[in-house]
Amino acid sequence: MKLGALKINSAKAEAGTWVAVPELGDLELKVRGINNVDYRRRMAELVRAVPRHQRPGGRLTLEQHDAINATLLLETVLIDWRHLEGDDGAPIPYSAERAREFLANPDYLPFRQAVAEAASRLAEDVADEVEDDAKN
Repeated sequence: MKLGALKINSAKAEAGTWVAVPELGDLELKVRGINNVDYRRRMAELVRAVPRHQRPGGRLTLEQHDAINATLLLETVLIDWRHLEGDDGAPIPYSAERAREFLANPDYLPFRQAVAEAASRLAEDVADEVEDDAKN
C-alpha cells in the first residue's frame, strides 16, 4: 500500500464541505469529517460526564450512546443543509434548533444516519482527492 492512500486533507475535513446524499433525493449536507478535532474532544467530555453508576457493566447504554452521538453530530459535524423540505414542500431552513430536533428524535433516525454517513463519506472523498493529487 502506498503511503498516499493513508493520507487525508485534514484541513478540508476540519472545515467541512457539501456532501450529496443521493439515497435521500437531492438532500445535501454541509458537514465536517467524522472524528474531527472538536468531535474527539467533545466525545471525551460527554463520555466522562456519564457517572460510572449509570454505566451498566462499565459501558454506556444504547440510549446514552445515541444521545451522545446526536450531540456530537449537532455540535461538531453538521453545519448546514440544502433541499430539505417539509411534507408541504416548503423548504426547511437550517437552524441549530431544527437540527437538534431531527438528530435527537428516534423517528428521524434516517436523517441522523445520513449526517453520519456524509461525514464519513467526506473523509473518504478527501482521502481520494489526496491520492488523486499524488498521482498527478
